[in-house]
Amino acid sequence: MDVLSLNARQRIRTVADAFGSIPKDSPNQVMVYNSGEEFIERIKMVKQGDGLYGDKFRSAYRRLHWNKPSPTAKENHGAMFIHPSEHRMINVREFASLQSFPHDYEFIGIPKNVIKIIGNAIPCLTAEVLGKMFKDAIEENSKRESKIDEK
Repeated sequence: MDVLSLNARQRIRTVADAFGSIPKDSPNQVMVYNSGEEFIERIKMVKQGDGLYGDKFRSAYRRLHWNKPSPTAKENHGAMFIHPSEHRMINVREFASLQSFPHDYEFIGIPKNVIKIIGNAIPCLTAEVLGKMFKDAIEENSKRESKIDEK
């Protein structure tokens, strides 16, 4: 499928799309932060799309919305996203899935450090599109240079 030829609506990838395709045997399905009972009680009150601290720290401890794209995936100093329907933070594999890493890609290292790597990464699907654009531009430029050399 040619990603560049899709219309804008077809390119939208929701949290449900990202999480729904994770196989049960995928690597890195570990929790980074174990939350205490008091914290769990607090996040139970957070609705999809809202954050634990309201608008003050909008991206910190934000509950993902199943039917919308994820906000920018970043490590955020430990303030991970809240799972859309379960009262817990998302795990490493779910975070990687938001960044469109292949489900069989295995991250090596301490989960807290792996989260930083994932959060600092360019989403794989974005890198693929950019790579194709650069390749096409280079090929087009080479064709133009060949025509100039022939003259």
